[in-house]
Amino acid sequence: MGEFLALFLLLSPAAVVYGGEERPRPPATSADAIPSDGEMTMEELDRFYDNARRGSGAPEMDIAPSRGGGLKYSAPEPKAVPATPPPVTGGAEKSAGGEEKGTGGHGVTIQVIGSAQPLAFRRGADAAAAIRRLPAGSITSIEFYGHGAPGYQTVDPDYSLGSEEAGDLLRGKMAPGATLQFTGCNTASIGDRMRLNPAFGLSSITRRLLYFSLPYFQDRLDGRSAEEAREFWEREWNKDLAQETSLQLRGTKVCGYRTFGLVPERLPGVSHLTGANEATSPGYVAGVKACYINGVEVRP
Repeated sequence: MGEFLALFLLLSPAAVVYGGEERPRPPATSADAIPSDGEMTMEELDRFYDNARRGSGAPEMDIAPSRGGGLKYSAPEPKAVPATPPPVTGGAEKSAGGEEKGTGGHGVTIQVIGSAQPLAFRRGADAAAAIRRLPAGSITSIEFYGHGAPGYQTVDPDYSLGSEEAGDLLRGKMAPGATLQFTGCNTASIGDRMRLNPAFGLSSITRRLLYFSLPYFQDRLDGRSAEEAREFWEREWNKDLAQETSLQLRGTKVCGYRTFGLVPERLPGVSHLTGANEATSPGYVAGVKACYINGVEVRP
């Protein structure tokens, strides 16, 4: 039961869990002018692509979907896991005394053709602005990391996206055979395959409770008919962001999680013990992954 509570809290779609520190990145191995901490400003991005051409050539969101403005429900917010933030090497705000504070694990990590180091962004809006300036077909892999809910992925409290937003942002930017990873809870459907894993069963029950039962009864309390509430939330509770996005980005392998996910580095003190401090991408997520190409499920 303790494992389930940790799994439910640590990547819960309504919990804000920021802790750990960013993993220091090695210096660039080519003349790409990428900072050693992996963070890039827009000016540095411009210089990077100038060098690449000369060289290789190459919130926390409201989980309730909108229904004409009629729905006001938001799931109850679990308590966040206490953070243990050691100093970070980049992408953090400084206090008045100059000490850097950890901002937790979230962000966008992008691997592009012509760069030995990935582009890493803490803020989703910064990443989106940079993506729009990338050359066509330049992204070989991209990961959106934060909290998730059926049909949505957040990066930070001010940035989330669904399948249409992801398609509009990345269409034409992905290289042949590229991969898109949504690293958030419930960003794929639970699927129709029977599993004996008790953690999967508990995750599925929790998902049904959070995204169907609670909003359904809230709708009933608000005076909506049982038929109307049931029809709406049956469409919403098991949405598959990964599959829907794969239909928007033909030929791209798009992955998400069928379950809530456990990120070990978010457990208090673990980052100190392992030396694997979080940055804009987790080292490991304990969860059931699902991947799709053109809407058809493939091996993760």
